Formats: sequence, structure tokens, C-alpha cells
Amino acid sequence: MQLLVQLNIFEEVYVSFLPVGHTHENVDQMFSKISSRLQISNAYTMDDLETTVIASYTPPIKWRNITEKHLFNIKEWLIPHMPGKMQGHSKQHNFRFHKVNGTAYMQYRQWCTDPWEPSQRDENGEQVPGIRCLKSIQSANDVPMYVIPSTEKMDLPNLKRDVPGGFGVRLPSSAVSWWEKFLGNAKDLDCVPGNLPRHGSCMKYRKKLWQRE
Repeated sequence: MQLLVQLNIFEEVYVSFLPVGHTHENVDQMFSKISSRLQISNAYTMDDLETTVIASYTPPIKWRNITEKHLFNIKEWLIPHMPGKMQGHSKQHNFRFHKVNGTAYMQYRQWCTDPWEPSQRDENGEQVPGIRCLKSIQSANDVPMYVIPSTEKMDLPNLKRDVPGGFGVRLPSSAVSWWEKFLGNAKDLDCVPGNLPRHGSCMKYRKKLWQRE
């Protein structure tokens, strides 16, 4: 979030986390619709689940297939630019990212009625504008790597044995075939594209952002 403010993509960003037990948000209604749909529709495969999820809500839910679209490892990309240990922010509910004199900072507070922290003053008596989450900014040519998937916890040998055997008697033959094909190609899930998007429209857009900074 601080990077988005630093690059002038947003002037200011607020992030709020609801208290435990009080998460009555629109997303709850969406998931309740999915749950209700699954009570009357069988989803034997991932494709079945996709069809059921999309049809459970109006307007239709946009589905992202994690086996087809790879994720960027933003965490590892940012770690070299972080200042190190930060304190006081882990149990807060509200966060504010804003810019002061050309530098982006993060402030936090536990409740919306509390003052923003940190509240101390510097050696000149000026109010501390917040915490700097980033000590440096990535260059325009610095692109994050992809997250490398891992199938180590899938227990593929047992799954390949149990799906057609133990679970097969409860599944339609088409679903058994789907799972056999999926598990047979499961090692492909560990693969990510060899070329990162360092060129093209994505790179041109990133350079524009850095030029605005």
C-alpha cells in the first residue's frame, strides 16, 4: 500500500479490519449464496465447482483459475526494500498510508475513535508522520518473480489410489476420469512461465508510474 502511495497511484489509502465476530459484510452474503447453491448442486470436480460458484450469485462471480494464472511473489520482492523490524502495528484494525513532503508513511490505530499512531514527536518537536515500511523503492526494471507452487503436501500416490478406488464408487465415471487426468498432470502445477513480463504494455505502464514519482 505504501508503494502505491509513493508512486502516486493513490493519494491516500485506508485499510480497515473488522472486529472478530462482527464481520457482517457483503462478502458474507456472497459466500452464503455459494453454500446454498452447493446444497442443491453436486460439485464433483474443480470445473463443477467453478460452474456452481459462478451461477450462485447475481451478477455472476468472476472466477480466477489458479492453475492457469500465476501469482507474483510480492513478499519476496519487497523484503530487500523493507527497513527491518517494525513494532506496534500487528494488533491494530485501521491503517492509513499517506504522503508527507514526498515520502509515504503508514499510520495505525486500534479503533476508529483512537488517534493515529505513532503519536510521538521527533527531535525538532514535529509530529512523526508515521512508519516508513519501505527504505527504498524498486527500479522500473525490477519485476517480482512468480510464486513457485508446491505439490509436496498433496500426497499424490494416495490420491491416485483412492480417487478411482475408495471415492470412485461415489463419483460419476466422468468425475473419476477428470480427477485421474488432473492427478496425472499434477506435477505440471509446479511449473511457472520461464519469461517474466519485463517488456510490452506492462513494462511501459510501470515506467510511466516511476516517471510520475
